[in-house]
Amino acid sequence: MANASGALKAAVRPVAAVTVPSTVTAGQGVMLQGGASAAVPGHTIATYQWTSVGAQNLSIQGGTTAMATVTAPSCGLGTVRLTVTDDLNRQDTADIVISPTSATTTAPGSVSATGACSLTPATIQVAVCPTTDSVQAGGTAQPFTATLGNTANTSVTWEVSGVTGGNATVGTISTSGVYMPPANVPTPATVTVSAVSVADPGQSSTAQVTVTAAPNSGGGGGGGALDVLSLIALTLGGLTRAISRPYNSR
Repeated sequence: MANASGALKAAVRPVAAVTVPSTVTAGQGVMLQGGASAAVPGHTIATYQWTSVGAQNLSIQGGTTAMATVTAPSCGLGTVRLTVTDDLNRQDTADIVISPTSATTTAPGSVSATGACSLTPATIQVAVCPTTDSVQAGGTAQPFTATLGNTANTSVTWEVSGVTGGNATVGTISTSGVYMPPANVPTPATVTVSAVSVADPGQSSTAQVTVTAAPNSGGGGGGGALDVLSLIALTLGGLTRAISRPYNSR
């Protein structure tokens, strides 16, 4: 009976339908349309509510209207949730994952007259920030962050060039995403920092990190040795002039 009750509630609740744009630009507005959402015959959608529910907070304009505009992130992922409520206070929700280049959702774009719709299973999405970086061998640590979409489990495993936690050759990375470059430049000099979803290890995201040599402490190109030689030459020259001066004055 409990299953029958749940099926009945699902059958009479409204359906949140969302259409998203085909292209997205980082930092620009993303128009999300929820006006095709529908209640069961004889009822209507009373309210729309758009909220940012991911780890990255996204700016939303028109949060209580059928159409909202969301500012796309410059890096990583953000999740916006549409909640529709009908005139009997029954609700349905739909999540939209927004990246700097795309907006995706598993919600239907529209609902048929019978209330039927098809849903696509959600695929976990992962994004690492920053996506590229340059560090010096033996230099300071570089933190990375991972944001996920379509999952409540936001845990990731960090790898460096395919090695969990990294190693002394390619650099190490902590469980919180802090990368420590190696003491020497590896071969190749560019390593890959990856965040792998714990919920679905088949889903991951990467960043490219170039490790450069630390600058020569003497200024590079043997400049330090040349400076010492120049100082010695100047000192010897001064002594020579001081010694020869009494003889020249006779």
